[in-house]
Amino acid sequence: MVNRFIHHKIYWILIILVALVYLIGVTVDVMEVDAAQYAQMSMEMLQNKSFLQVYNRQIDYLDKPPLLFWLSSISMGIFGINNFGFKLPSILASFVAILSVYKIAKIYYSEKAALFAGLMLASSQTFFIINNDIRTDNLLIGFATFSIWQITKFIQRPSYPVGFWVGFGIAMAMLAKGPLGLVFPMLSIVPQIIYLKQWHIFKAFKIWIIPVVIAVMLTPMCWGLYQQFGNKGLYFYFWEQSFGRITGQNVWKNDVDPFFLVHTFLYAILPWTILFVFTFWKKIVFVITHKFKYTPTHPEVMGIFGYLLATIALSQSKYQLPHYIYIASPMACLMMAGYVDNLSKKSLITWGKIQLIFNLLLVFFVLFTVSYVWEITVSSYIIIIILLAIFIFIFIKVYRYSFIWGGVVTSIFVNILLLVWFYPNLLQYQSPSKVGQKINELQIQDKTFGYHEFGFTTDFYSKSYIPQLSEIKQLDSVLNHHTSIYVYTNSNWLKDFEKYPMETIQEFNFYRVTLLTLDFLNPKTRKNVVQKTMLLKIQAK
Repeated sequence: MVNRFIHHKIYWILIILVALVYLIGVTVDVMEVDAAQYAQMSMEMLQNKSFLQVYNRQIDYLDKPPLLFWLSSISMGIFGINNFGFKLPSILASFVAILSVYKIAKIYYSEKAALFAGLMLASSQTFFIINNDIRTDNLLIGFATFSIWQITKFIQRPSYPVGFWVGFGIAMAMLAKGPLGLVFPMLSIVPQIIYLKQWHIFKAFKIWIIPVVIAVMLTPMCWGLYQQFGNKGLYFYFWEQSFGRITGQNVWKNDVDPFFLVHTFLYAILPWTILFVFTFWKKIVFVITHKFKYTPTHPEVMGIFGYLLATIALSQSKYQLPHYIYIASPMACLMMAGYVDNLSKKSLITWGKIQLIFNLLLVFFVLFTVSYVWEITVSSYIIIIILLAIFIFIFIKVYRYSFIWGGVVTSIFVNILLLVWFYPNLLQYQSPSKVGQKINELQIQDKTFGYHEFGFTTDFYSKSYIPQLSEIKQLDSVLNHHTSIYVYTNSNWLKDFEKYPMETIQEFNFYRVTLLTLDFLNPKTRKNVVQKTMLLKIQAK
């Protein structure tokens, strides 16, 4: 009883600490390009009140489904056009995933394993990344995992209320990422049904509520797509946007290596990388040697197949980005929690030693990297030393109960360092957001233009649409209606303004912060890859 109480107490303390780190991430500027575009589009949707037809800087938009824009625009309508308003729905979706994987693990394993599954997912690098650099993946992961939980309950005892929640979860996942919102839960659930021989579920009459709920919930989006793009919009959503990347119909291609998503996931699942690799291997061996026959000590296979089949399917795409594989994180954590739950005391001690060494190496690697890449002041060093002392104290306290708790503390500490030092310094080089903040500070939105320099965050942080000038002759036409205007441009185009009376309001440093290179990370070579941008005040002649 005491041990159970301690586990729950530590669990809630660590979950609260993880949530606080997520909230620290809210203070970090939205990053170009994808997250910034989604923030700008959510703002535009709020300002234009166009919820069924989606626009990107006043141009018809046909790419991602609208759920992120719907939820973020509503959130910004309540909390304002800012980081918190934009990021809040996605952060809440993360907790839906954490709760769901906890509930799934509790069905198949012990309560301790369920606590481990939830915490491993919450503290994985996947969740720290997606709650900082917001994309549609938060919503996909949250609602896809929720639907897996509800399907598992429905299989055990079919009922209309649970069937409704199954349909709700799948529909929300599809509204976040298209048909993949249906595909990913099925990649986990179908092998589980086969493994347990639960064929009765397909004969249950109450199963028909699921497609009905999905159809009803998708109707507003489909109607909006049809109004805006006709049949092309529906075809794009249900086929080309997702499956077209496999067939080649979709124009996006980047020809990455065949194992791109495999080695990407090893980073995404930190600090559980070694545990994941070993668990994956053990589970594969089990499935093969037991010829996919049910064994009580292995009550589920949705973890291994949820990861494996998602990886295989996504690797067929001719265009891949690191965040594609994040959807596999919940099932990977379920698989690892089940493995840890069955470890002997001797094996737990061995894993404790392995994870201890790995955690310490990870901490010192991040400390070294942050201190090398960015100049850290004496006061910052003092704060880091204090945080390190707190980390060591808490680490020692919780490690004696479980190496999982120690891994969570490690992840919290590492991501505090990244969010407090690495990202704020990095984003000083994202000039579009700094320009947008300056425009909003000066309240010059109605007379500011971009000239061969653009960023979605300029719109978002200025809380306005900043039009672009493509030719210098357009400047004369604009100045006919203003005594002065403001122009955001870069050093390559300064010569075009020589004939105009001008004043430099502020200079900025620009670098594409989501495409880091060694030249940029090295302080000695950074200036060679950084471009100067500026906000100019141009006077009429």
